Amino acid sequence: MSKPIENAILQKTPEPAAWLTGPAKDHFKYIVPLLIKDGVVCSVDVPVIEAACELYSIFKDRTEKLSDRKAALASYISIMSAFGVTYKARKALAITKDDKKDDDPTFGGLFDD
Repeated sequence: MSKPIENAILQKTPEPAAWLTGPAKDHFKYIVPLLIKDGVVCSVDVPVIEAACELYSIFKDRTEKLSDRKAALASYISIMSAFGVTYKARKALAITKDDKKDDDPTFGGLFDD
Protein backbone atom coordinates (compact mmCIF):
# COMPACT_ATOMS: atom_id res chain seq x y z
CA MET A 1 0.00 0.00 0.00
CA SER A 2 1.35 3.42 -0.90
CA LYS A 3 1.87 6.16 1.64
CA PRO A 4 -0.70 9.02 1.53
CA ILE A 5 0.52 12.24 -0.01
CA GLU A 6 0.77 14.61 2.96
CA ASN A 7 0.50 17.80 0.93
CA ALA A 8 -2.44 16.70 -1.21
CA ILE A 9 -5.54 18.90 -0.95
CA LEU A 10 -8.14 17.19 1.21
CA GLN A 11 -11.27 15.97 -0.52
CA LYS A 12 -13.27 15.05 2.59
CA THR A 13 -13.42 16.25 6.18
CA PRO A 14 -11.30 14.21 8.58
CA GLU A 15 -12.49 13.43 12.08
CA PRO A 16 -11.46 16.09 14.60
CA ALA A 17 -8.89 15.10 17.21
CA ALA A 18 -10.24 13.48 20.36
CA TRP A 19 -8.52 16.10 22.54
CA LEU A 20 -10.60 18.97 21.14
CA THR A 21 -13.31 20.37 23.41
CA GLY A 22 -16.94 20.21 22.27
CA PRO A 23 -17.14 23.74 20.84
CA ALA A 24 -13.78 23.29 19.11
CA LYS A 25 -14.96 20.05 17.51
CA ASP A 26 -18.14 21.78 16.34
CA HIS A 27 -16.12 24.61 14.81
CA PHE A 28 -13.74 22.12 13.16
CA LYS A 29 -16.71 20.33 11.57
CA TYR A 30 -18.00 23.70 10.34
CA ILE A 31 -14.79 25.32 9.05
CA VAL A 32 -12.91 22.40 7.48
CA PRO A 33 -15.57 21.59 4.83
CA LEU A 34 -15.50 25.27 3.80
CA LEU A 35 -11.72 25.19 3.51
CA ILE A 36 -11.88 21.95 1.54
CA LYS A 37 -14.42 23.52 -0.82
CA ASP A 38 -11.94 26.38 -1.41
CA GLY A 39 -9.16 23.85 -2.00
CA VAL A 40 -6.81 25.35 0.58
CA VAL A 41 -6.36 22.61 3.20
CA CYS A 42 -4.02 19.62 3.16
CA SER A 43 -3.68 16.79 5.66
CA VAL A 44 -0.56 18.40 7.15
CA ASP A 45 -2.66 21.49 7.94
CA VAL A 46 -5.18 19.62 10.10
CA PRO A 47 -3.29 19.88 13.44
CA VAL A 48 -2.86 23.63 12.92
CA ILE A 49 -6.57 24.02 12.19
CA GLU A 50 -7.43 21.93 15.25
CA ALA A 51 -5.31 24.23 17.41
CA ALA A 52 -7.04 27.25 15.87
CA CYS A 53 -10.44 25.70 16.59
CA GLU A 54 -9.44 25.26 20.23
CA LEU A 55 -8.47 28.95 20.31
CA TYR A 56 -11.89 29.78 18.86
CA SER A 57 -13.47 27.73 21.64
CA ILE A 58 -11.54 29.73 24.25
CA PHE A 59 -12.72 32.94 22.63
CA LYS A 60 -16.35 31.80 22.82
CA ASP A 61 -16.04 30.64 26.46
CA ARG A 62 -17.49 33.52 28.48
CA THR A 63 -15.98 32.15 31.71
CA GLU A 64 -12.48 33.00 30.45
CA LYS A 65 -10.93 36.38 31.27
CA LEU A 66 -11.54 39.00 28.59
CA SER A 67 -7.79 39.41 27.98
CA ASP A 68 -7.46 35.64 27.40
CA ARG A 69 -10.44 35.68 25.06
CA LYS A 70 -8.99 38.59 23.07
CA ALA A 71 -5.60 36.86 22.82
CA ALA A 72 -7.28 33.62 21.68
CA LEU A 73 -9.23 35.48 19.00
CA ALA A 74 -6.14 37.30 17.74
CA SER A 75 -4.24 34.01 17.54
CA TYR A 76 -7.16 32.31 15.80
CA ILE A 77 -7.37 35.07 13.19
CA SER A 78 -3.62 34.98 12.67
CA ILE A 79 -3.61 31.23 12.04
CA MET A 80 -6.77 31.07 9.97
CA SER A 81 -5.82 34.03 7.78
CA ALA A 82 -3.33 31.70 6.14
CA PHE A 83 -6.33 29.69 4.96
CA GLY A 84 -8.31 32.68 3.68
CA VAL A 85 -10.75 33.01 6.57
CA THR A 86 -10.70 36.82 6.55
CA TYR A 87 -11.74 39.05 3.66
CA LYS A 88 -8.21 40.45 3.28
CA ALA A 89 -6.72 36.94 3.26
CA ARG A 90 -9.25 35.74 0.65
CA LYS A 91 -8.32 38.65 -1.59
CA ALA A 92 -4.63 37.80 -1.23
CA LEU A 93 -5.34 34.14 -2.03
CA ALA A 94 -7.37 35.17 -5.08
CA ILE A 95 -4.48 37.30 -6.32
CA THR A 96 -2.08 34.40 -5.79
CA LYS A 97 -4.38 32.01 -7.67
CA ASP A 98 -4.73 34.49 -10.54
CA ASP A 99 -0.94 34.93 -10.69
CA LYS A 100 -0.50 31.18 -11.05
CA LYS A 101 -2.84 31.18 -14.05
CA ASP A 102 -0.62 33.77 -15.71
CA ASP A 103 2.50 31.58 -15.53
CA ASP A 104 2.32 31.14 -19.29
CA PRO A 105 5.82 30.77 -20.78
CA THR A 106 4.64 32.82 -23.77
CA PHE A 107 3.96 35.79 -21.48
CA GLY A 108 0.22 35.35 -21.79
CA GLY A 109 0.26 36.25 -25.46
CA LEU A 110 1.61 39.74 -24.85
CA PHE A 111 3.92 39.45 -27.85
CA ASP A 112 1.53 37.73 -30.25
CA ASP A 113 0.95 39.45 -33.56
